[in-house]
Amino acid sequence: MGKAPLQVPPQPWCSAWRAGCHSPPPHRHPCRARSQTLVFDVVFSPFEPIEANNVRDPASRFALGDEIVAHDQFFSRGQHAGDDALSCVIVSAPPAALLANCDGIFRLPGGTIAFQTTAVPGPAPGSWR
Repeated sequence: MGKAPLQVPPQPWCSAWRAGCHSPPPHRHPCRARSQTLVFDVVFSPFEPIEANNVRDPASRFALGDEIVAHDQFFSRGQHAGDDALSCVIVSAPPAALLANCDGIFRLPGGTIAFQTTAVPGPAPGSWR
């Protein structure tokens, strides 16, 4: 289990889960959303690559179109506080640099946060310490 901060940036509009706050008319100022950092203990799901492409390079673990899925659990003060669901599609595979297009959601007591990002291989385990 590890700690992972989740930065919720201020938005020019308010999230749907903030009661009574919607996209403002053009002549009004946007809702005054504030940034808040949420910190959780995270139990990461096992690494789950899905070999979706039958054309494989034997020298590479991944092929174009392969997928990675995850369902991690969030805890705060020992209590379950939410989860995430994400999926990534490999869009560049070796011999080129490995790159994935990822999207998912964080499900929290106050609502959900959707995200999209690119992902690249991280540092070798233990090398970031």
